[in-house]
Amino acid sequence: SLVLRASDGVNVANATLLVTITNDNDNRPAFDMDRYDASVPENAEIGTDVVQVVATDADSGAVLTYSLDEPSTLFVINPSSGIITTLTPLDRETLPGGVQFVVVVSDEGENVDRATVIVSVIDANDNAPMFTDTALAVTVAENAPVGQVVAAVSATDEDSGINAALVYRLASVVSGSGLNATDAFAVDEET
Repeated sequence: SLVLRASDGVNVANATLLVTITNDNDNRPAFDMDRYDASVPENAEIGTDVVQVVATDADSGAVLTYSLDEPSTLFVINPSSGIITTLTPLDRETLPGGVQFVVVVSDEGENVDRATVIVSVIDANDNAPMFTDTALAVTVAENAPVGQVVAAVSATDEDSGINAALVYRLASVVSGSGLNATDAFAVDEET
């Protein structure tokens, strides 16, 4: 607000001039990072928070709106807060490399900024091991030496890391000869 004064040399008159400066929206919003790295547990509930993206705008009173650059069936972003949440439980076995997508922030004009979000899916022990062969038949000579390998089996687990580590054991023995097979056979726990 400005005060204007006019004078004729003897008398004085004042007037108030109110000046309002309007925002020209000449600044673009900017994310605080170019890349956001996040992780979410495999099979996390729908609506699990993954990461919050944050942007600022130097224009006075700028209202920022967040969005995904392309529609997603896995994630949604809150347009006001920038919080990204899951739309579905994620399966690490189908997303072993994680997920990468682009987020956009706009300031109600044509000014936008983009950032990359990379989400890693943390493995859960949700897959059972599977033998490559579920039934084997072998013949062993009755005078075979102790420690002779009579069969080799293999199993795999689609999980990763410690969740895929396997331990082999002799679970049950079926013998029609009356032989106590648990005393006659051993299994290497690791191989």
